[in-house]
Amino acid sequence: DLDTPGAASPIDTLLTNVSLSAGSKFEVSNGVNLIDITASLFNVSGTATLSNELSLNAHNTPFLNSINVVSNGRISLVNDNFQAAELFIDASSIVGGVGSIAVTGQSITNNGQLWSESQGTSSLLIANDVVGTGSARLFDGSTLEFAGAVASSETINFDAPETGEKLIIDAVNAAGFAATLQGFTTLDTIDLTHTTAKSATID
Repeated sequence: DLDTPGAASPIDTLLTNVSLSAGSKFEVSNGVNLIDITASLFNVSGTATLSNELSLNAHNTPFLNSINVVSNGRISLVNDNFQAAELFIDASSIVGGVGSIAVTGQSITNNGQLWSESQGTSSLLIANDVVGTGSARLFDGSTLEFAGAVASSETINFDAPETGEKLIIDAVNAAGFAATLQGFTTLDTIDLTHTTAKSATID
């Protein structure tokens, strides 16, 4: 969104597809001032018929504001360490890929979908607690790691039974992992990293 024609205004809502690679910026200029999207973005927003996407390919530059991904919006990571003040994903929107997701606040609110995608041996790390009523999906032999607690209202879906996926639950927060697992098969793995499990009950 550009607020005033002819002036350098903050890009507060992304309503188009933008791809950023390492060191790149998306800016508005009036010939004098430059405003970087990483300092001004608040929303990644789509419409009922069009999903607008922010693609980050090893961009690795923190976003300064809290970011809402709404109305079929999407953030796709390719070996990128995404960081923002807060992250909110609504029921129609998706954030994920390969790399890591972190916020400076306590938790990520996921009412939509987090996803991990296999690219070689890469994986997706979720660094904070996850709350909300959404899901996380593992595709095509991918690995998804949670470093924080995950609310019981979240669901983890293993979506490729023919290849096998890996879910890593960091030991320090293992007791806070309460999400429901779906699609888990004999090819899939749950790794309670940095701990030795002494017993398990599977329903």
